[in-house]
Parts: sequence; structure tokens; C-alpha cells
Amino acid sequence: MINEPTEKFFESRGIDMETLISSGIYTEGSGSSTSIVFPFLELGQVVARKFRGKDKKFWQDKGGKKTFWNADAIDAAVEYDKPLIITEGEIDALSVLEAGYSYVVSVPDGAPQQAIDDAGSVKFDYIKNNIFRLDKLRHIILAADADNPGKVLNNELQWRLGSHRCKFVTYPDGCKDFNDVLMKFGAVGVREVIDSAKDYPVKGLYTMADFPDLPTPTLYSTGLPWMDEYIQLELGRFMVLSGVPGHGKSEVADNIAYNLAQKHGWHCCIATFENPPKPHWRDKLLRKLLDCDPKFAKADRKLDGEQWIEDQFQFICQNPLSDDDDDLTIERIIELAEISVIRRGTKVLILDPWNEIEHQKAHGETETDYTSRAIRKLKRFARSYDVLVIVVAHPSKMNFGGEIKRPHLYDISGSANWYNKADYGVIVWRPDINTNVAEIHISKVKNQDYMGKPGMVELEYDTTTGKYCHHVSVRDMKSAI
Repeated sequence: MINEPTEKFFESRGIDMETLISSGIYTEGSGSSTSIVFPFLELGQVVARKFRGKDKKFWQDKGGKKTFWNADAIDAAVEYDKPLIITEGEIDALSVLEAGYSYVVSVPDGAPQQAIDDAGSVKFDYIKNNIFRLDKLRHIILAADADNPGKVLNNELQWRLGSHRCKFVTYPDGCKDFNDVLMKFGAVGVREVIDSAKDYPVKGLYTMADFPDLPTPTLYSTGLPWMDEYIQLELGRFMVLSGVPGHGKSEVADNIAYNLAQKHGWHCCIATFENPPKPHWRDKLLRKLLDCDPKFAKADRKLDGEQWIEDQFQFICQNPLSDDDDDLTIERIIELAEISVIRRGTKVLILDPWNEIEHQKAHGETETDYTSRAIRKLKRFARSYDVLVIVVAHPSKMNFGGEIKRPHLYDISGSANWYNKADYGVIVWRPDINTNVAEIHISKVKNQDYMGKPGMVELEYDTTTGKYCHHVSVRDMKSAI
């Protein structure tokens, strides 16, 4: 049953009673506690319900299945080889139905405010629960709202569903969704928007109109003291981290990995060639956890810490029990990292150090050409899977006229490609090797309008906790007086 206020509400949105009844929508309760009920059906059976109450308050049945609203339209789209439209809300999907297009679903929870860090997030369980149906679709039209959360949703969906079969819509000026289009331009306007949906760009030649609007970039802190002014991390980027051996560049890399795993729950994959995961990496990470994180302060904290490391980190390395492993070439490392992304939703890949990888140059290929090709492959992997890639690389030139001086990105073994192709370039330098004070030089930041800027901070390495802290220099003390 649909009460009169609900009928008038939908009528004001351009949706008539026949569309509501055929969609199974009804009202429940009375007076101020009346709610509109959107049943979620699969194969004609209700598996969940969503309620809209007063002042746009939404809630759902506890224990209901995570699925699309109008999910059976997926099977119909497959059967008749029609594009499936995915909207951000049920009213937008109803607007498409009102316009006479049947192959439309709505996501159950609206759009996220920013990119989802964990590929395994329950936010997108409605995709996992329907993947066997979605995989059969040849064409999908993404039609989230024309605001930043809507752009985030479209971006997340095309990444999970495959951009090669996705299109995006462009709403007329003054409209942010299909319901706006229905109210201003009627069913004809809705169909025109659907018919003019554009493919996501493919590799080749483009015009500006081929590109969907991207969400505002999501940036993340390294977690290192006073670094945020100079460097803000973005997924899908490539960082090179260099410095004289023994100056702490690996420690900077593992501090960043630990901070991102601890703060954001990111899964990290570490390709390690000099140091075994046990005990080296385990003990380094445990020190940070047990000495710094109050969550691991109870009696069984070591066991809890080891389980956390087991959950958050994977390692690419030679099998310590066998001499028959394949060479860990850059191609093999990327192949294993792809598996880590698919299985665990990995967001950070660290290669430490570069010179220990099995570098297989093609016949007649120079080291410069090989380095360019290898970095290009790593950057393609970073972009394709939305992963932050960090390479720890030794400089080739460290002795300048008999004196060891701070190296630059151009001094890294291989070629100038390390500077030219990096999104972030960081140098770790200890002016006095007898102290634990390190200068962290941010030598390159690709997009300085939002990713940071070149600069330097002095940090002190705490040998007890394995973490970097802010170094209080004589200069700082004088300025504080």
C-alpha cells in the first residue's frame, strides 16, 4: 500500500503510481513515523529492505543481503544484451524506469565521500554478491550524481567492473542526477542522456569530451613528523627513495609502510632481497607496534602484534627452503604484486633494494633503456591497480673527490630516469654518521599544486622503537627562546 503523502511526494518528482507499484514500493507506519519502503529483490524474493523516513533519514533491515536495488534487471540486461545502468540512489533508478528503460539498478548505500582504501571493504559487497551476474554484461552505464562523491563512486565502480565495458553519462546544466533530468526535461531528456553516454577512454587519441570528471584527489600523510608540508601521498604514484648505504633509507620506507598500514588499514607487499622477512622485517615492525601502539599493550601483545603483521603484510622473496625459485625479475615481481592486490587489496608495494633485483636486459639494451622500461612497467602497475609503489635505490656515485657528499636523484644507478619519471623523489642523508639524525630531502614532487613541494626536514631515528621522531636542533632551541 502507498499512502497519499507518499504518492504526492513521488508525483512531485515526476514518478507515477504505476512505476511505484511495479517496483514493489510501499509505505509503512503512520503519521510522523511513516516510512517509504524500498524492497530489494533477487529472483523475485525480498532479501533486504531500505527505509526512507522523515527528513531524508535512511536505514535498512539488519542482516539483509547487500545487493543492488532492482537487482534482477542485471539478468534481463544480460538476456537481451542491453547496457545496465547503475545509479547512486533508488529515486534516480525509478526515474530511469519512468522514462521507459528497464535495465537499471541502484547501489544500496549511496556514494562514498572519498576513495575506499581497502579493496576488500564491505562497502562494495553488493558487487561481490552479484559478480557472477555482472561478469556476463557487455556494457555498463555508470550514472552516479554529478558531485564529488558521485565521481568517486563512478571511479570505484569502473575500477571494479572494468573500464573497457563502462560508459559514463553527462547531465544537462543544472542537473545532478536522473531525477533532476526527469523533472526538468521529462522522459525524453532521460533517454537522451542515456543515449549520449560515452565510453571510458581507451589507449590512443582523445578529445577532452572523452574524459569523465575525476574526483578530487585523496591525499595521505607519510606519518613522519613535519613531512606533510612537503609531501602528500597519492595512490597510483611512483616514489624513489635513495641515499648512501647505512643512512636509513630502508628505515624511512618501512616507517611509511607501517604508518599507512596502522592508520589506514592498508595491506603492504614488500619485495625484499637483502633481509629475510623473519626475523628482520618481523622484528622491525614488532618494535614499532609494541612500543608505540596502545592497542598492543596487554599481556599477549606479541602474539597480537605478530597476527597484525600477518594480516597486513606480504613479502616477495626467494623461498628460503628451496634453490629452485624463478629469478625475481621486474616482470615476476609485478606478477606477484598483482596477485597480492587481487587477493588482499594491497595498496603499497616496496622494492628494497633495486640493485638486488634480477635485471634482465634485452639483447643490445643499454642500462638506461632498461631502467626506463622497468620504471614504466612499475608506473603502469601503480596506475592500473591504484597502488603506491616505493623503490629503494642506491646511488652509483657516492665519493666526490675523496669525500662522501649527499647524493642527488641523478646519482642513482641506472640513469636520469629516476629523477625524470618519479612522482616523488626522496633522499635520506646523515650529515654526521655518528648520530641518529637524518635529513629527509624531498627532491621532487610531480604536481606541486597539491602533492607537496621540495624541502627538507630533520628527523631523529629512535633505535628503541624503530621510528623516526622530530629532531630538536640547536637552531630550533634558539628560535624557541
